Amino acid sequence: MSDELAAARSETALIALEGVDSWERLRGETNPAWNAFCAYRDYGADRSIKKVLELQGIPASRYGIWGAWSGRFQWVKRAGDYDVYTDRLKRSEREKLYRDITEKVLSIVSKRLESFDPEELSQSSIMEWIKSSIDIEKEVYGKDGGGESSLCRQLEINFTEELKGI
Repeated sequence: MSDELAAARSETALIALEGVDSWERLRGETNPAWNAFCAYRDYGADRSIKKVLELQGIPASRYGIWGAWSGRFQWVKRAGDYDVYTDRLKRSEREKLYRDITEKVLSIVSKRLESFDPEELSQSSIMEWIKSSIDIEKEVYGKDGGGESSLCRQLEINFTEELKGI
């Protein structure tokens, strides 16, 4: 058994630093163990020690020590916590982007509506707008009137010059 493996197995239970996220470096985590965890954590959702070793070009003979570090320093839990954290950040960024785009579109639509002369609007054109809106919503949400579709669909919208750059 290697010295590193023996040391990893004989260490006392790991102690997380108070107030620090689980995926941050832990007290007692050596530089090699921390660097190995970072490679494991950053691999992505389908991570495994074997995959990381192969990707990094690390000899398979290191699997034992990596396995010991993984157990000792709770890599699976910490990487899972990190995945949840990064997913939350991505969703937050996406939601902010959607809000920004919606604000811009609503501003442009509002300006366009202000320029309409109510005398020129017919009941049939208003009904056509409502129908078009409902059809667009059905396409976006994959609904065909007979229930929800399991397929995601792509909607093509052609913008006027005012909407370019959004």
